Amino acid sequence: MKKIVVLMGLLALATWLQADPVAAPKTATPVKPAEKEEPPIPGIVIARSTGDGKQLGLTIVGGSFKLSFFDRKRKAIPVDVTRARLNWQSKQRAIPDQTVLNVLDGGKALGGGKPVRPPYVFVLRIALLNGEGNDEQAVENYVVNVTDDVLKLK
Repeated sequence: MKKIVVLMGLLALATWLQADPVAAPKTATPVKPAEKEEPPIPGIVIARSTGDGKQLGLTIVGGSFKLSFFDRKRKAIPVDVTRARLNWQSKQRAIPDQTVLNVLDGGKALGGGKPVRPPYVFVLRIALLNGEGNDEQAVENYVVNVTDDVLKLK
C-alpha cells in the first residue's frame, strides 16, 4: 500500500515539474460583433414614461426651448402630443416663468414660445398635453435639472 502512495506522489511530482509555469491555459475569447453607434440626441435626454424606449431631447435654440421626439434607436419621430407647457424659476425674476411649445419642424418637434434668458441653471417642469381648449389634458410630466453644461451649450 505504501508503494502505491509513493508511486502516486512521484507521478504527481513528475507531472508538476513538466508543466510550464509561464504558459497559462489558453481560453477562447468571444469576438463581439461591431455595434452600430447610435446617433446622439442633442441637449438633455429625457427617457419617456411610456415604457417603449422613446426619448425626448431638450435644447435651447435661438433663445427658446425646443423639445424633439425620438424612438428607441434615437431616430427622430413625429410628435405624438398637441403641445407642451414648461415652467421654471429664473434667477432674474421673482415669479416663475412659463411658456407653451407648439408643433414645428414638420411635426418632429415642439418649440417656440417665450425666450429663455441665461444663466441656464434652474429646475424645469414639463407637461406634455393632448387635446384642445378646455379638453386639454396632461398625459406625461417630467422634472429636469437644467444647466449650461448639460445642455452642451458653447
